[in-house]
Amino acid sequence: MKIKVCSKCKIEKDIESYCNDKFKKDGKRTKCKECDKKYRENNKNKIKEYYNNHKKERLNYNKKYWQKTKIIQSIQDKEKDKQRIKEWYEENKEKIKEKTKIYRDKNKERIKDYNKEYNKKHRTQQTENVNKKRKNDSLYKFKCNIRDLLRKSLKRQGYKKSTRSFDILCESFDNVWSFLLNNAKLRYTYFKEEDFLENNKYHIDHIIPLVTAKTEEDVIRLCHYTNLQLLTKEENLAKHDKTDWK
Repeated sequence: MKIKVCSKCKIEKDIESYCNDKFKKDGKRTKCKECDKKYRENNKNKIKEYYNNHKKERLNYNKKYWQKTKIIQSIQDKEKDKQRIKEWYEENKEKIKEKTKIYRDKNKERIKDYNKEYNKKHRTQQTENVNKKRKNDSLYKFKCNIRDLLRKSLKRQGYKKSTRSFDILCESFDNVWSFLLNNAKLRYTYFKEEDFLENNKYHIDHIIPLVTAKTEEDVIRLCHYTNLQLLTKEENLAKHDKTDWK
């Protein structure tokens, strides 16, 4: 049997003679129940006055405490539900597979129509989001353009793009963007970013044309960011695949 010395009367008493207190190491108050009772009886007015003077503070504290308790309880309940569902699924795995297969066999056309409609709606929404982002984010638009350029460069030579754009360029999009803009400003004193991104007055050109490539590795090497430059639309069309153009 556990015993504890009361901090008030200094008498050793059974642990059950103390009220619970979760903030104490042993989970019990330091004063025994009898001392607590005597204190409350001798200080009724003082306790009442304290509660009246701190009514708002107590209400706010209790409100926050119960809100926090509810959130914790909600999280715990969700975790219990997840575990219960997981256990149920493991126990009924084969039954679920069998029922799913039967349902799919009976509703092939319905599922096909639903997936077709869902994918169409999803693609439309995705396209709208991309167009909106391209319109408002110049760097994002540049990323899309440069990826498209790399894909078309490989496709034009009969290859598929299986290498990440970053690995082909050997530099981040931000730095490639800055590199092209800085060189364009040196070449054209009247250069404006919006003319490149919005008005399509400038094209991204390969300094050494892709026509010189003989292998897929050559194409990737010629797509290195240092072999790219911005030219006006007219100059790019005039240059075409010429290797001696200046």
